[in-house]
Amino acid sequence: MKINKKRGFTLLELMIVIAIISILAVVLIPNFVNARNVAKLTACQAILKNISSAVEIYSSNNQERYPANDFTVTLSGNPLEEYIGKDYRCPVAKEYYEYKSSNNGSSYYIYCPTYNTSIKHKNNRGTVSKVFFSPQEGVVINY
Repeated sequence: MKINKKRGFTLLELMIVIAIISILAVVLIPNFVNARNVAKLTACQAILKNISSAVEIYSSNNQERYPANDFTVTLSGNPLEEYIGKDYRCPVAKEYYEYKSSNNGSSYYIYCPTYNTSIKHKNNRGTVSKVFFSPQEGVVINY
């Protein structure tokens, strides 16, 4: 008596598996891209808060005055160099954040470098035109 042993998969079974994997890829890949964009925007917000903490420490050590001049936030060559222990760059633009003094040094803004470049943050609400921090408003996201 002859026993019929099957080896491998039929063409139809392989095509069904490939179709299922393709459908899953079409559904899941945009979600992964959006999750990565949201994570980059969240990282940018955290960096803005960290830099603002350094500015507040600077202020408490300097008679409650904020730095009066505008500068790029780097590890050296600015008033915050003693208070920043990390090289902060935007996760999207890969450039340094910018400190802008306002009201003769009584307030300030910290800008994400994407506000003046063609590279922008994106999330499920759309393209972000500007991300910045102010002590009065906290982190502000403009679409």
